[in-house]
Amino acid sequence: MSAMPSSVEQTQRKRAQLAVTLAGVFYLGIALSHFIVPWLFQWHATLPASAIAVVAGAPIDNIAFLYLFNADLLLYELMLSGLSFYAARQLRDGKHNGLVLAGCLAVFFLLRTPLEFVYFPFTWPNIAQSVGSFVLACAYGTALLWRSAFQER
Repeated sequence: MSAMPSSVEQTQRKRAQLAVTLAGVFYLGIALSHFIVPWLFQWHATLPASAIAVVAGAPIDNIAFLYLFNADLLLYELMLSGLSFYAARQLRDGKHNGLVLAGCLAVFFLLRTPLEFVYFPFTWPNIAQSVGSFVLACAYGTALLWRSAFQER
């Protein structure tokens, strides 16, 4: 027989659900932003038409690879934002798998936060991206603060 969660546990679960849902919405926005990345960075005008590399004896168009990589990021981020919404529902129900998924996304964004400055200079857009990653890490990590509310009964 399973016991009902206390009102404190229910409140913690709802807060965790809300934080992870909001993080998922923000992450969905990041995913959809990949539709404008080529325009934003003016790839058509700034990338050389002759950007061909020979890999394993075959010519590879570096620009096509860049577009493919951008499409990959769009798809990965769509899937992970979808997992965010799934994790939020699991958190609402007090399930451990919601806690694990949210925790994994928190670790991902926590690790991503300083990487912005490994590859790019300290400019306001890069600082904003790093702050955004940290905010997402905190939103996803919220559930970890209340992990006692996620005991499978």
